[in-house]
Amino acid sequence: MSGRPRALLLTRREMLATLGKTALTFPVLTAVIGSGCGSVPNPPHSPSPITDDQFLDNLEKASFLFFWEQASVATGLVKDRAFAAGNDSRTLSSIAATGFGLSLHYS
Repeated sequence: MSGRPRALLLTRREMLATLGKTALTFPVLTAVIGSGCGSVPNPPHSPSPITDDQFLDNLEKASFLFFWEQASVATGLVKDRAFAAGNDSRTLSSIAATGFGLSLHYS
């Protein structure tokens, strides 16, 4: 054994027993103490539902904007990837992304 005290060395069985007891007491403690330190429970969040047509319109707009914004003005090549927040200085593009971008302009 190492130089550590016996209290720090648990067998696998002892460790699992301790974890099991802790897991069993957690729901009881939550019910007695509450959800947090004086916090008010969050109201349920229900996102406003959108129709299929609204979803497809949003997707179409986002796709168009990606190819429009990520195409190089000088070469016409389109980046493979871009950060959603912008500020992307990478210059890697591919023929696949460029092909999709061209089909966007001619459809």
